[in-house]
Amino acid sequence: MNGLTVCITARNAEGTIGASVRSALAALPPSGRVLVRDDGSEDGTAAVVGRIADRRLRVLDDASPQGIPASRNALLEQVETPYLAILDGDDRALPWRFRRQGRLLARGADLVFSTVIIRKPPIPLLKPQLLPRLSSRAIALALLLENPLMHPTMTGRTSVVRALGGYRSVAAEDFDLYLRAVTAGHRLLRDTVPTVLYLRHAGQTTIDPAWIRSKSDSTLVAEAFADLGRRELGFAPGWFAWRREGFPPGRAPADLQVQLGALLDAAESLRPSERRHLAGLVASFRAHAAR
Repeated sequence: MNGLTVCITARNAEGTIGASVRSALAALPPSGRVLVRDDGSEDGTAAVVGRIADRRLRVLDDASPQGIPASRNALLEQVETPYLAILDGDDRALPWRFRRQGRLLARGADLVFSTVIIRKPPIPLLKPQLLPRLSSRAIALALLLENPLMHPTMTGRTSVVRALGGYRSVAAEDFDLYLRAVTAGHRLLRDTVPTVLYLRHAGQTTIDPAWIRSKSDSTLVAEAFADLGRRELGFAPGWFAWRREGFPPGRAPADLQVQLGALLDAAESLRPSERRHLAGLVASFRAHAAR
C-alpha cells in the first residue's frame, strides 16, 4: 500500500512506544511514513523514539500536552500522503495490516477497521476478537447501539478525515468522528481479520471513571448521534444518555421497545451475520431495560 502515513500519539509510553513504532515501520512498504507526537510525556517516551533510526520516521517537535483530539489533529495537519492510519503508542501493527487494508480501500471503502488481538499483562494469553465483518450500512446501525470500531485499527483516506474537520475536542473523539463520517455518506468497513495487537491495561483513558462519565456530557456528540439516527431510522433514538451513563435502572426511555423494533426492521436487508450481531445488541438493551 503506497502513499500511507501512520499517525501515533503517545503520553508516558516509554515502555511500549518503541515496539509500537517498530511494528508500524515493519508493516509499511519502503514508501510509507510514520509520524509520532509525544503529548507532553513526563517519562522517557521521547528518548525511546529518538533512538529509532529510520528515514521514514518523523517526530513532531512540539511536545507540549494538548490532549488526545488536539494531538491527533496536529498529526493530521502534517500528513502529506493520500492515506493515513492510526496506531496508539501502546499497540502494535500486525505484519499484514496495511497490505490487507490497502486492498479494502482499493475496492471503494473510505475508512477501514478491523478486529484486534487483545493482550492484557501480566496474563500471558492473547485473545482475538471473534466479531463479524460489518458493511457500511451495518456499521451505521451498530453505531446507534455501541461503538463497533477500534480506532487504532483505522486506515483511510486523508481527504475524508480532513473533510470532516478532523477530531473535535470531546470525550470519545473517535466515536464522534465515526458518527459524522457515516452521516456524511462515507463508506466504512470492519474486517474480521485482526490487524493490531491491542494492549488493555489499568492506565487506559477509556476505563477512567471520569472519562466514562464525560462521554454522555457532550452536546456535540449527542447531536451527531441524533443526526445519524434521523438519517438511518427517521428519528433520533431516545437512549443516547441512558446508554452512555451505563444503563441506569428505571431510566430507560418510555418508547425504547418501539424504537429498537424500528432499528431491527431497518436491519432486514443486511447479511445474516450482521443481523444476528445487531439482534444481540438489541437483546442486551432490552435486558437492561427490564432490570
